[in-house]
Amino acid sequence: MAPRTSNHGTAPVDEQRHPLHREGDSANYMINSNPHFTSKQLVDPGAVVLGIGGGVGPSAGVGLHQKIIDNTRSTTDQGHFTVVHVSRSAHVQDRTKFLLGEIKTNPGVGMAEAVWAIASAAKTNGEVAVVTVPCNTFHAPPVWQAYVNHLAQLGADGSALRLIHMLDESALPRALPPSRPRSDANGGPQR
Repeated sequence: MAPRTSNHGTAPVDEQRHPLHREGDSANYMINSNPHFTSKQLVDPGAVVLGIGGGVGPSAGVGLHQKIIDNTRSTTDQGHFTVVHVSRSAHVQDRTKFLLGEIKTNPGVGMAEAVWAIASAAKTNGEVAVVTVPCNTFHAPPVWQAYVNHLAQLGADGSALRLIHMLDESALPRALPPSRPRSDANGGPQR
């Protein structure tokens, strides 16, 4: 497979060789993860843990967690997703200050350590952690790349971790249903 260039500014990435890419999942649920760092893979929904890397605007993680609850269609507690929200604000440096060169410590490293805890717990339980970080600035290429690289150094291999790149996911073109002609009250075409 020929290398592709990521649409958020990183160097060309060969999807087959990246440490967080894994082939061969064979369950029935598509997780839309960034193919440059993980891959779009089939995952059994019963074996998924949703992970939130919080503490990057602490209310953002809480807000995302609430939206997951609010948008889950279930009449029982047991019908909800398993969600692990790790907020380590003191360990994840200010993203803007880092990008402006005011501090040297890359916030991606601290977040990787928090997310590694989520992935490790998921792997121990035979689950897959699908993790996102609800912070626009965190997804800037220098921070995101340090995050992915540090996860790989910690041992992430794609077997128990899928990363969602928030900006790529929100920028993906969505298929719209074909428009239907409007009808009048009697079911005929509206004029």
